[in-house]
Amino acid sequence: FLILLLHSAAMAATPRKPVSVPFHNNYVASWGSDHIKQFHGGRKTELLLNKQYGAGFESKGTYLFG
Repeated sequence: FLILLLHSAAMAATPRKPVSVPFHNNYVASWGSDHIKQFHGGRKTELLLNKQYGAGFESKGTYLFG
């Protein structure tokens, strides 16, 4: 019964509000950093991707998969 009650409480919890975090807090350019443009203090990031240019970035955190 306790497990069912805890599960119900978790499902009924309101979702957390999204938080705007600067790109550089969580990611680092791995190549083509001159093709990564940041605006609004890093809160908006654009990658220049076409047949001639590209950019890559990776997470600063480690994950089990991906």
